[in-house]
This record gives sequence, C-alpha cells and structure tokens, in this order.
Amino acid sequence: MKTLAKPFQRSVASLSGGLWSVTGGNSKVLIQSPGFVTYYQQTYFDLAGMTIDDKTLFFKAIQMQRTFTPEFTAGATGDSLMEMILLTQHPIAEADLLAKFVDPLDQLTFEEIVYCEARVYAKTIDEGNLAFPMLVHNNVASGARATASDRVYCYHIMSLSAVTPGSGVSSGVVPTVMMIIGADAKEEPDFQYLMRLKRSYDLQNEPDRD
Repeated sequence: MKTLAKPFQRSVASLSGGLWSVTGGNSKVLIQSPGFVTYYQQTYFDLAGMTIDDKTLFFKAIQMQRTFTPEFTAGATGDSLMEMILLTQHPIAEADLLAKFVDPLDQLTFEEIVYCEARVYAKTIDEGNLAFPMLVHNNVASGARATASDRVYCYHIMSLSAVTPGSGVSSGVVPTVMMIIGADAKEEPDFQYLMRLKRSYDLQNEPDRD
C-alpha cells in the first residue's frame, strides 16, 4: 500500500473595522458580514504516478490528522466554527462551494465523494474564559470508490461566526490539518478499466449539479 500526505496549512481569520481578513494556506474568503466569515483552501493529490500503466487506484485508508485544536480570541457562549474537509473526484467551482458546505451529499453522490468530514466547534458555558472552543459535532461520510483518475481534489471550508456581531469572537485560528491517503494501484480487466477511466473523465469534466 502506498501512503500519500498533504497538508491544509494553518489559517487565521481576524475581524477589524467590521471586515474580516484571512491569512495562511492561500485562504480565500467566500462570504462575510461583521458577524461571520466563510473561507476556504484548496489543493489536490496528484495520482498520476500511481495510475500509470493503466492501473486502477483502490483507496484503503483515509485519515485527517490535526496538530492542535482551533483557538478563539475573545468570544462568547454560542460563538462557533464550522469546518468541512471534502475530497472529490472532480473539481468544484468556487461559486458552488457554499452549496456543498451546507449539504455536500445533497449535491454530490457517494461515487463522487472520496471523503467528507464536517465538524462544529462552539464556545459553551463550560469553558469559561478558555480560548479553545469545544468540539460539539463530528460527522464523516466516505464513498472511497476506486478510480482511474489522476487527481483527487481537496477543499477545506471554514465558517467562523459570532452570536452577537462586534462583541463576540474577533479572530480564530484553525491549525494545520494533514490529509493521509493509503491506496493500492492494481490492474483490472481491460473492459472494466476502460469503463472506470471513462467515468473518471466524465466526473472531472461534467458541470456541477445544483
């Protein structure tokens, strides 16, 4: 089994003068208001070296490793961070990322989703002045279908929000997330491989379904 690793770098979202800015890991803002900011990072795994010689890639293990827990500056009870990591067999346009963030499985099939992890962190009355919000939800979905594609596309979407804009969280740090993929490249019968190659091509080139 081959092991591939790629990070989503540490990011920081900061509020100043009613506007949010984000830094780290080539982060880009999707939407914002004084009370929240939603932004994302993207990258991809290059599988070309594993799918050469007409071989099919079979996913064996997928894991997300975090170096630390998210951190808030200031913040009040109910302030939260929503985080999603989405690995797919075809690219997603920036304009469609918000729809996937709301409900990825309503927009994509298990065949298209290699891995999806959604987490919610929130400040609760139990932490007091602790800077680290609690993990309150963690959901994972994974199709992890075999593929003849030469790429897996990766998206890290984050949304930081305050219950009371202007008096809640003023900055948030999301630590580095390391994506780990374990996979085997194996030969298949010619017809089966050609059909899978066609499907991989179709997934990479079809428009998003909204």
